[in-house]
Amino acid sequence: MQNTESTYFFVSYVRSDFEIVRQTIEALQVLGHRFWVDYQDLQPGMNWEVAIENALEKSTGLLIFVSKRSLESEWVLRELYAALNHNIVVLPVLLESPISNMPIVLQEIQWLILNRDNSSQSIRQLSDALTRWARTNSTPGAGLHASDRETIAKETVAELTGSAQPKQTNANPPDTVFIVHGHDSQLLNEVDNFLNLLGVGTIILGNIHTQHQSLLQKFFALGQSAQFAVVLMSPDDRGASRYQYDKPHGVEDKALQFRARQNVILELGFFYGHLGFQNVFLLVKAPTVRWPNFEFPSDLAGVLYESVDPNGQWKNNLQNTLRIAGFAV
Repeated sequence: MQNTESTYFFVSYVRSDFEIVRQTIEALQVLGHRFWVDYQDLQPGMNWEVAIENALEKSTGLLIFVSKRSLESEWVLRELYAALNHNIVVLPVLLESPISNMPIVLQEIQWLILNRDNSSQSIRQLSDALTRWARTNSTPGAGLHASDRETIAKETVAELTGSAQPKQTNANPPDTVFIVHGHDSQLLNEVDNFLNLLGVGTIILGNIHTQHQSLLQKFFALGQSAQFAVVLMSPDDRGASRYQYDKPHGVEDKALQFRARQNVILELGFFYGHLGFQNVFLLVKAPTVRWPNFEFPSDLAGVLYESVDPNGQWKNNLQNTLRIAGFAV
C-alpha cells in the first residue's frame, strides 16, 4: 500500500511490539485510516532509505506506539524528538500503563491508552482522534528537516536489516557537555553532579581559566568545540518593556517580570544555531513565588523544554536525550 494520495500518519514503534502494532494498524485501516508503516510499505527492490525519507516528508504526523521497550529504543526516541522539535503532530498510543520512563514531553501531549481487554473501544477512540487530527492538519509535508529525515531513514533501515548493532557512533561517543547557567548555584551544582554520576564531563565557563581577553572570547573558544549543551534558565533578573513600564501608562514596577540572565539567552541562541535543537537540553526552574510571572523571550515560543520538578523526572529525560545524542550513558 502506497500512501501518497491522501493524509496519512507515519508509524513509529519498536520491533518487540510488532504484533499488537500490526493488529491495531490493520483494524484502523479497515475504518478507512491511512498509514505509512515499514512492514507494509517497504517492498523488495525499493531503495528503503529513499522510501522512508519520502514517507516522512509527505506525512501529516507521527503515530507513535509507546511502551517501556519503545522508550528504550534510540530510533523511536529520535523520531519522536525530531517531530516535536519541528512542531509536527504527534499522537502517542500507550500500549501499557503506567510507564515509569515516559519523558515529560510525552506526558504533556494528549495520548490514548490501548486497552487490550477492550480493544474494540480503544480502536474506536483512536479512530476518532485520528479523524479529528486529520481534519485540522490535512496539509501533507510535516516539516522535518532533510537532515532529520535522512538520519531517521538510515537508522531505520539499519535496524530493519539487522546492521544497527555495531553502531560506528559508539566508537568515540561524546563525553562532555557545556553547561550554560545563571545565578542559581544550587541548580548548577545539582546538574553538574548528576552529569558526573553519568560519567559525563562538564564545561562550566567560570571554572576554566584562560588567557582570553573577555568572557565572550572565552565562550566562543570553548563553545565552538562543544557537542552538546545543557542550558539552565532560572528566574535571576526582573525586567519589563519600556512601553509597559513608563508613564503615562503608570504600571511601573507592576510590569516587572522574572527573567533569565541575558548571558543565558545569548548562549542559548548560540547553541541552538551551532548544535541544533536536538543537542540542546533547556532546563527551566520556575520562581518560588506565584507573582510575578517568568517571562520567556518571544522567540522561544513553542520551543520544548524540561521543568525542574520535585520528583527529579528531568534527570531521566536528560539521560534519554544524551543517549539519543550518542553519549554512552
